Amino acid sequence: MAEQDGSSIAWRVAVDLAKASDERSAAGAIARAAASLAQADEARVWIIDRVHGYHLAAGWPAIAADEAEAPDDLARAIAFQAAVSGKAQRPYRSRLVLPLLTDGRSIGGVELLERARQQGAFSREDATQLNDLIKAADATLGGVKARAREQKNHFDAVARLAQLYDVSRSLSATLEISPLVQAIVNRAQSTLGAEAAYLWLPDDDRTKLTMGAVVGP
Repeated sequence: MAEQDGSSIAWRVAVDLAKASDERSAAGAIARAAASLAQADEARVWIIDRVHGYHLAAGWPAIAADEAEAPDDLARAIAFQAAVSGKAQRPYRSRLVLPLLTDGRSIGGVELLERARQQGAFSREDATQLNDLIKAADATLGGVKARAREQKNHFDAVARLAQLYDVSRSLSATLEISPLVQAIVNRAQSTLGAEAAYLWLPDDDRTKLTMGAVVGP
């Protein structure tokens, strides 16, 4: 019966991961499967945020991101790239944290919590039954991140092309020097997101520069 349950979970998570189109949906499928396989009361998938630390990608049962705090064991599991088990704060009894890797690089971890599961408190040995799931999770999250980067690069390229067209149209709208130079600095400042922009022009002898237009302080 246990093998049938495990096979059912494996098929279900395989389908869910295949359908995952973003980080949240992939993390949700991983959390549900990990909780079922390990008989955990709660599962959380944490992803490394290179700017802000860790963020909660998904939890099972669902939990708001601001209601959970990344455990210290998460940093240890990621640093040593190995499962870490230990006591948990009430209402839970124990915790198991497994690192997530993509191409050998740490991207986060899966946190499992239990109150009084029949098999007893979590230990590092419990991680072995989750090996296949973690491998699938690594591959799926890596693929999702790669697609997200490609999509962002595509949008950035389209945005730059639109800006270039907009700048070209604006500058060709006039042949008079005064409005033209002002249009140049305005567009340069907005395109680059600069605080200020200045346009310096040489005099007839090309021995001296004067400010032809300015935007910002």
